[in-house]
Amino acid sequence: MTDVVQRAKEALEGVYEGPWVNVGGGNIHVDPVGARPPVAKTWTKKNGDFVAAARSLVPELLSELTTAEQKLAAIRELHYPGEWLDSTDCVECGEPWPCRTAAIVDGTPGEGEKQ
Repeated sequence: MTDVVQRAKEALEGVYEGPWVNVGGGNIHVDPVGARPPVAKTWTKKNGDFVAAARSLVPELLSELTTAEQKLAAIRELHYPGEWLDSTDCVECGEPWPCRTAAIVDGTPGEGEKQ
């Protein structure tokens, strides 16, 4: 787990459930309004909109990131070097190891890739 994922999860611990709404006057409330005391007070509408949206966006982004990481892991499991007859080509695509797919997934540009 990356540091940003861990910090996002920690930021969600113990906060009121969402969604939150900016009801005006700088007041951020749990929706439905009145279910709890105000969550936060902001001094501009844009800041209020951001704070209210963050309560739902952070968990949604964490979910999207988890899904993307799982898809990358599944792709990466298909691409690995073969070790037969002195060949180290990728068993999935047959390219010399590391293949372009593995290099992209691993974040290490291979031969001919831009850094």
